[in-house]
Amino acid sequence: MPSTFSTAMAQGFLGRLSVASLLCLAVTASQAHADWQYTHWGMSVSEVRAAAPDPVAEAPEGGAASPLGVVRLAAAYQAMGLEGRVAFAFQEDSLSAVVFAFVGKDDERVLFLLQDRYGAPVSSPAPDDRRELVWLWRDDPSGNNVRYIHFPGSLDPDMIVYTPIHSAGSGGL
Repeated sequence: MPSTFSTAMAQGFLGRLSVASLLCLAVTASQAHADWQYTHWGMSVSEVRAAAPDPVAEAPEGGAASPLGVVRLAAAYQAMGLEGRVAFAFQEDSLSAVVFAFVGKDDERVLFLLQDRYGAPVSSPAPDDRRELVWLWRDDPSGNNVRYIHFPGSLDPDMIVYTPIHSAGSGGL
């Protein structure tokens, strides 16, 4: 089944994130030596498209800009028993972020699965957070920052956002 993609769809992936969350994600999003699934940080749009095992749709009109980069590609994706869409953001034609937006609001199950895979998060939401809950893991073996963003009481999809880790000597900030 061919994938379809629109600029509105790309903007929808990131539209619910608060300015603070986007800025926090943007600080960690740049080239590094790591990977997510079949991609590697720094790959070009054409390299990601060629590496994808399933059809990947390209955004029209150059994609949708965000602090994570320009969302240029998207595809259907399944992981951990969750179904949704994955979007690929690029900075200067270099893969800078992967966003997995999925249906379902079973945040306790998702947290269990992420903690089982990555261990205890390095940061968790403050007790008074109500609108947007964000957990962060640092996956050193893969070189990824992994954020789970849950929107309680909202119809918007929850997201798992992957960005490269910056460390001394990796060309980071």
